[in-house]
Amino acid sequence: MAPEAILALPGAARLIEIGIRLVRIAVAIAGIGVAVAPGLCGAQAVSRFDGIYDLRSTALVPGSVAGYGKRPCSFELHARPLRIVGGHATTMFRRDSDAAGDVEPQGELTLTNSGAFLEFTGKIDAHGVLRGYLNTFDGCGYDLIWRKRP
Repeated sequence: MAPEAILALPGAARLIEIGIRLVRIAVAIAGIGVAVAPGLCGAQAVSRFDGIYDLRSTALVPGSVAGYGKRPCSFELHARPLRIVGGHATTMFRRDSDAAGDVEPQGELTLTNSGAFLEFTGKIDAHGVLRGYLNTFDGCGYDLIWRKRP
């Protein structure tokens, strides 16, 4: 239907015709996204960050207190090596807090665990150094530095 014919339609019919055209446009755009996205995901620029990273430094953020003021935070934070495979990162904090997340193309990384007890946010630089901040469910905060193994 020509645009001038749509304008000649009564109010409700005009709205329906415009709605149908908008749906068609949205479906076409979605189809383009579906066709293009798999190619982008398959190339994954994040794979350059793949490897094993060792925790080199942990620093308790001044003012951090566990239980939101009820007890002091531990000065030491233990973590297993961080592994990144296909842009997906995994590690374990302490003895029982698994964490996982995906590396973004520019090296940004957010790790959370299944129980939402912690969140780590950081960025990997061009030298394979990951710097970030870990916030635990009980209010402790740590600045962490990881380094990629050669």
